[in-house]
Amino acid sequence: MTETNDIQSQKTGSIFDVKWNETTEIPEVASYRTLNVVALLSALFGILSPVTLINWGFAFVPIISLVFAFWGLYAIHRSEGMQFGKTPAYFGIFLSASIVAFNVILWQTYQNRIVCESLIVADAYFELLAKAKNDPSIDLMVLEDAKRPYWNRRGKDAIQNAWKALDKDSLAQEEMQGVVNDPCFRTLLALGGKAKATFYKVKSYYYDANNRIDYATLTYAVTYPNQDAATETFFVNLTLQRFHDEDSTTVANKKIKRGGWAVSSCKGPVLPAEFGGKPDA
Repeated sequence: MTETNDIQSQKTGSIFDVKWNETTEIPEVASYRTLNVVALLSALFGILSPVTLINWGFAFVPIISLVFAFWGLYAIHRSEGMQFGKTPAYFGIFLSASIVAFNVILWQTYQNRIVCESLIVADAYFELLAKAKNDPSIDLMVLEDAKRPYWNRRGKDAIQNAWKALDKDSLAQEEMQGVVNDPCFRTLLALGGKAKATFYKVKSYYYDANNRIDYATLTYAVTYPNQDAATETFFVNLTLQRFHDEDSTTVANKKIKRGGWAVSSCKGPVLPAEFGGKPDA
């Protein structure tokens, strides 16, 4: 009996030595996972997202990063463990989303600063119109000169020479006639100090990237007493321009000057949309 057990316990290395009631160890098959390339690209585009701070034309970079990140995460989820790369995908989402949020805050801050500057210019323009009726030193040429940016304004002598040359300059006469016939301008000029212009709202804001000019249209409520001593109000839209650069044709342009404001147009009476007017009025 002992001899039989010894024989069974001996192993020859043959496959026949394996018995059905024996427990055998099967080596685990090594599992290989691949890196999701799309997730990696999302991280790379996320790293490049700060270029939008230099030029808004690169706004597509963080957008591509977000698209690649969610695309990569979806592919990793569908691979059932055969792919990895969630970390670079989350990293791309964090970078691109942060840059997008920072750009939105930066743009809103810039827009608010421009509007605040335009309010100062608009108030000064309405004050000048109110004084013009009782101040002989403020004539049409002075009012038109006030609508120019500060680096393009004429001095007192230049304004006097412009009046002298008006008889011989048909184009200048036509331009001045258009100013005089403007009903909004005539009304504000006639009311003078009786009218009080109060800021109502910001109608619109636009930035012309090609010419580097900000446009801000402000709605003002003009209140004045009528013949019956009752108060009446009408609205006007004042559009202002902010030039980023000085006129490049000037000889003395050795340094770029910022913040040159000018009054573009004054239209009224208008009726704001909340009072039943057209949105584009």
